[in-house]
Amino acid sequence: MEKNIFEKNPKKTITGFLILMFLIFDFSAGNIINEKKEIIKKAARIPHEYFHHGLAANFSGVDYWGDQQYSLQTNSLGFKGTFEKEIKKKKEKRRILFLGDSFTEGIGIAYEDSFVGILEKKYPEFEILNAGVAGYSPKLYFLKMKYVLEEVQLELDELIVFVDLSDVLDEFRYRDFLPTNQEKRSTTIRKIKQLLESNSLVYNRLRYFKNNYRSNKEKEKHRAKPVAEKLAKDFIHTDPLEGIQYWTVDEKMFSNWGEEGLEMAMSNMDSLYLLCQMQNIKMTVAIYPWPVQIKRNEIDSKQVLAWKNFTQARNIRLINYFPDFILEANAVDQQQFFIEGDIHWNKMGHQKIAEKIVNDSIL
Repeated sequence: MEKNIFEKNPKKTITGFLILMFLIFDFSAGNIINEKKEIIKKAARIPHEYFHHGLAANFSGVDYWGDQQYSLQTNSLGFKGTFEKEIKKKKEKRRILFLGDSFTEGIGIAYEDSFVGILEKKYPEFEILNAGVAGYSPKLYFLKMKYVLEEVQLELDELIVFVDLSDVLDEFRYRDFLPTNQEKRSTTIRKIKQLLESNSLVYNRLRYFKNNYRSNKEKEKHRAKPVAEKLAKDFIHTDPLEGIQYWTVDEKMFSNWGEEGLEMAMSNMDSLYLLCQMQNIKMTVAIYPWPVQIKRNEIDSKQVLAWKNFTQARNIRLINYFPDFILEANAVDQQQFFIEGDIHWNKMGHQKIAEKIVNDSIL
């Protein structure tokens, strides 16, 4: 009697059987965990091939800022917001996107207490999204927006970008970063990846450890060499945070690297502006002071004047929070708007940011 195909290839048959049994077990375990509503563990902050780093899509869990633990949830696009909310490409109502760094993301703060979360609740007639992520600067603002518009093909009416004091230093960090188009991978590979992400326990565990490892390596690299060759020239202020805080008032520091960083920031913001022009998207720029700038009364610093000139030259709107914080400094304890011992806004600070947008009818 002639042997069948399985009998002719016993090693391949056994190997195939073992792989099949493994997949059945793996997918069953993954689905049981999902049915129990225990989210397959994954990293909240992940590297990205196109815009360097971002938040994982459909994440629900906790994140940490210093010693503080807070709730972090993201939607289907990896934007901080409502967990697993599906963001459609086609807009059904006016859609406004906020973009920025850790201040805009609302680091240390639950989404509903962040200024974007407050505005979303205030204006249910609009679709308000938050694409801000800690560590972003104008180059990544541009790349993130380009990815969202051209690869995701998200329809958008308005972009509001919050530029930051730290942007000039971060521009050096990302100067040599080149994006890779993930969407050019074959449809079959992407479908397999989506299947594994949705069902496989083992795949998601491995992805979690891989992303955490890469994320930690990036952090170490940035800590070890924060534009060291440029900061080394500033013998008065060698700490990167100090450098960030003083480039607007220290002429030596501004000459050594602040001016170049500001030029890079403006060039990338101009690319972002042109991208919005091509897509017929209204663009607004927002600027705000750090606590040290409030203490120094920097109401018209190099930073402020630079972005005033940038927006006026392109006839786009500027939201200037410097007077809102600085002119009230004598009447109000400004520290009440910031996380204790930190530069980021607390709940009251986010409320203050949202109030100006509401009171000035910006949306």
